[in-house]
Amino acid sequence: MAYYGKCLETVIKLLDQFKPEKESPEQFLEAAATSLQTLSPQEQAFIMEVLSGCLEYRKLLTVVVDAFYVQDGRLCLWADYSLFEVICYLATFQLEELGFQLFCSIMKSQPVHKVCKFLGFLFNPLNLGSWIKDEWSLIYETTHVKEHWIDPLMRWQPEVQELINQLQGALTNQPPLPKTKAKVTEPKEFNLTAPRPRAIPVPEPVPVVAKTRPRLLGLGPGPGHLPSCCWRDVLPSPPRVATSTQRVPVPRSTYRPPKEQRLLEMTKRYNRRKAEELLLRASVEETRCAGPRSSGEPPVEDSKKKLRLRFPPRIVKAPKLTFYRPNDASPVKLNTAAILREGALYQRQVERELQRVDKLVDGAGDLSEFLRWQRKMQAKDREEQLATGECRRLQGKLSHEEAVLARQQVVQEKKQKADQKKEEVTGRPGRLGPGLAAGLAVPVVAAPRHLLLKPTEWRTDVLAGAFLPVSLPAGLAVARMRQEPAGPRGPAVAPSP
Repeated sequence: MAYYGKCLETVIKLLDQFKPEKESPEQFLEAAATSLQTLSPQEQAFIMEVLSGCLEYRKLLTVVVDAFYVQDGRLCLWADYSLFEVICYLATFQLEELGFQLFCSIMKSQPVHKVCKFLGFLFNPLNLGSWIKDEWSLIYETTHVKEHWIDPLMRWQPEVQELINQLQGALTNQPPLPKTKAKVTEPKEFNLTAPRPRAIPVPEPVPVVAKTRPRLLGLGPGPGHLPSCCWRDVLPSPPRVATSTQRVPVPRSTYRPPKEQRLLEMTKRYNRRKAEELLLRASVEETRCAGPRSSGEPPVEDSKKKLRLRFPPRIVKAPKLTFYRPNDASPVKLNTAAILREGALYQRQVERELQRVDKLVDGAGDLSEFLRWQRKMQAKDREEQLATGECRRLQGKLSHEEAVLARQQVVQEKKQKADQKKEEVTGRPGRLGPGLAAGLAVPVVAAPRHLLLKPTEWRTDVLAGAFLPVSLPAGLAVARMRQEPAGPRGPAVAPSP
């Protein structure tokens, strides 16, 4: 059983490695035969026979296995696809050759639950007589399929069903696997670096105190009978011991101003003194150009002040003191980056100049003449634009002046016409002009109807000194009464409107 189980495992591994789109079955079988040289000839023969049969009837096996995964094997793994192909090949094509006992041994060497499920699906009479027969008939002839494959499977169906029941019973009676205890997590210490031992501090030196001599009283002459002043003279002073608690003297630089501040103060005094001298010189010489005169004209003799200002007094400068002056010409130390930048700039300038010289040698023209001509043309265009703008400005100004003059002339003409009309209307103060009076000397009665219905007109009443609105018939009647005296006919009576 273990022998056939190992052979089937080898066949399954080889089938998993087969890629039909990359290599042909013949080449794959040759490579497989080469890899099986280490096995025994019997094993090689069995493996090669099963492998070649699976590759030869691959289309038939694929139909059954794909249908199994769709119907009964929905929960099976796709990694067992090659296993089901091998079982289908052995049951369909090798069952009579191997014998039922050997077939049972081979099936028992494989996982029981997978073998039971697939054999029950394959040897189902309903599947064999319906769709399996129809699908295989599409690939091979129907009579061949029925005689050589379907009928033998139908004959072996009862024995296979007993094998299935036997395997299921063994699977049911199999004692359950003992539950393994779950491993308890064991804590593990961290691999931390061990701390270094602390260094023992250096002990501080203990101050040494001078030993005091005991004072003896009543034992003859000694320090006990001497006064305090003599005691200090007789006994030696204890030596001073340098201890760690002795006070360090304050450095002298603490109470001194810094050197930079002193230099700044010196520079400030120097600059202030120089500014005062310049201010004094400017205040003395500021009136030289106050008195305007010709270049050859001598100064006036009477003006002592101008003579005095002509020759200013000489300012006696104080002796120069040694003040600090900042040195602006101190060299600057360049770092590597600045030196490289300057070198690159100089190199670019040299290359640009060499390129220009090469172009001149090759016959290229110098751009200086063109640039000079371009600047000249640009200046000329600029002048023309300025002249054009100025011309437009003057034309606009002239147009404005002409418009003002034309407006004034129109106003004057209107004023003249108004004066002439006024003279024609009035003639003399309080009288109508002779032309207008002659024109108005018409029979009042014969006035047309539309004249009587005209709206009110404005006339100048000289006597009243105001504009009064009167009707045209009434105005005509008043004018006629004023110009013609009362005759034998009597005054003209204006018709009623």
